[in-house]
Amino acid sequence: MKKYTKTLLLALLTASILLTACSSPTTASPTNTQAQISTTVAPSVTPLPPTNTPLPTNTTAPTATKAPTQTPLPTEATTVTQAALATATPATPTNPPSTSGAPVAHVNENTNCRSGPSSDYSPIVVLLSGQDVKIVSRTTLDDYLLVENPENPPETCWLWTQFVTTSGDLASLPVATPPPPLVSYNLAFTRVLPCTGYTLEIKVLNTGEKTIQAYTVVAKDLTSHTQQTTSSPVFDLLEGCVIAQAIGYIDPGKVGYIYANYFPYDPTGHVIEADVTICSHNDMTGACVTQVYTFTP
Repeated sequence: MKKYTKTLLLALLTASILLTACSSPTTASPTNTQAQISTTVAPSVTPLPPTNTPLPTNTTAPTATKAPTQTPLPTEATTVTQAALATATPATPTNPPSTSGAPVAHVNENTNCRSGPSSDYSPIVVLLSGQDVKIVSRTTLDDYLLVENPENPPETCWLWTQFVTTSGDLASLPVATPPPPLVSYNLAFTRVLPCTGYTLEIKVLNTGEKTIQAYTVVAKDLTSHTQQTTSSPVFDLLEGCVIAQAIGYIDPGKVGYIYANYFPYDPTGHVIEADVTICSHNDMTGACVTQVYTFTP
């Protein structure tokens, strides 16, 4: 009986505690209140906008725009450098004589500068392609200039203008006369030959230092106003319109013959003006001399 009473009391006590726990509202409400408080406090967190307001710190971006103040500096430095180069370039001209206005011959191909105006004269110096030489004089010949020998400036030599480009005022230069020709000769009319048409024969005496090997005769009949031209690399003597003596060239001191051929009439008694050119090479090059010889057959 006593044991049963203890068990019943224990059960009642337990039930009472459970009922107290379930019926007590005070414990749940505080937690809800705290939740509401925390919700209402949330607006106080809105100070976030002020943290965004520091955006004006972006307005300090003008500090980046200060970069343009640095860009002018390189341009100024560049201008100074270019100005310095521009003043320095004239100090080393490519062709110093041309900048001073002195006439200059620019050599385009290696060529000999000789003691006279033909390949028969001995070379004094070889001028190389790309070289510039001072022009000392014009000459009475269209295809030669007198220039300074760059290896020995007081000395001059004759430069063929075939491989040369000139600059400067050549008109202001003196005119040089060529040296005595290596080729010289005397002419004497001998006869009229009735060959194919009529031929004028002229004897040639070589009075120069070079063998002569070719000729051209332009014979003008000043009476009938006609003209005939003859060229040949030989100086044969004719008899009866055939070769009596073959003369391939005329050595110094020797004699040969030249001809003005193919007049369609007998020019005897007419005034003939013959332009005679005789050269040291058989292709009408080398040392050449032209004489105007007037006669009446």
